Amino acid sequence: DGLREGSKDSVMCVMNHSSFIDSLVASVVLSRCNGDFRFLMTEALFHIPMWGTMCRMLGHFPVFSKVNKSGSIGDPLAISADKHEDFSLDRKKQAAIVRQIDAHIKGGGDIFIYPEGTINRSIRRGLPVTGLLPFRFGGFSIAAKHEMQ
Repeated sequence: DGLREGSKDSVMCVMNHSSFIDSLVASVVLSRCNGDFRFLMTEALFHIPMWGTMCRMLGHFPVFSKVNKSGSIGDPLAISADKHEDFSLDRKKQAAIVRQIDAHIKGGGDIFIYPEGTINRSIRRGLPVTGLLPFRFGGFSIAAKHEMQ
C-alpha cells in the first residue's frame, strides 16, 4: 500500500524492462498494492497463446504500432540498443484503446508502463551498457492528461 500512500488518485507505475521476468515480478508486487493496475503492452503480446488470453482477461491495454518501411510491424519487442527500429503508433486503432484507458483511470484505476517500450537486450547481447533506450512518451502523456501521481 506504500505505493499509493493513502491517496485515492490514480497512480502510474514506471519501471525499466530488462527481461520477461520483470512483468511477472511487477504483477506480483502490484497485486499487493490495493490498486487496479493495468499494463500498456505491445499488441503483439496479445497473439501469444495463453499469454494473450490472460492479458485480455486482466484488462491490460494493447499498444498498436504501424507497419514500417520494411513491411514489418514496428514491434517494440524487436527494438534493442544496437538497432533502433522505427516505432510509431497506429493512431486510428489506438484511439479506442485510449478511450478505454481514460475510462479506467477516471474509475480510479492505475496504469503500469515500461517507458522504453521494450526489453533492453543490450546486456544479454554482450553490448556495452549505454543506459536506457529512448523513451516512448505515450504513457507520460496519459499521466499528464490525468494528473496522475
